[in-house]
Amino acid sequence: MKQGNVLFSPLALNNFRKHQSTARALVTSAREQAEFILTIYLLFRVARRPIREFARFMAPPASRLLSGPAKIGDVLKVLLSISWTDACRCMLLLAASMPMNLVYFRMFLARISGDKMRS
Repeated sequence: MKQGNVLFSPLALNNFRKHQSTARALVTSAREQAEFILTIYLLFRVARRPIREFARFMAPPASRLLSGPAKIGDVLKVLLSISWTDACRCMLLLAASMPMNLVYFRMFLARISGDKMRS
């Protein structure tokens, strides 16, 4: 069914609209993940949460980074191209938060080693 420039697909059970070329469809996975990481970082700073909590907030994007199609190097390049200062501050904050959250660090390492075994 078509109404104006919006196309509705009956194949999608949730009735989401599908477009051939939208800004969302054209965004690469690396860009999407980099923006997600920086958004979490910026919101974390605005909320003035304790440093030790940052690793907990970064666990979902880290998991998504490992399981998604984008390579870590590509995401880092995009992070630096968006804002090298925010990217560096985000990485430093994560490095400062990790010793206070070793459980997340262990989960991250286990996930990496599990992915390498499957490859």
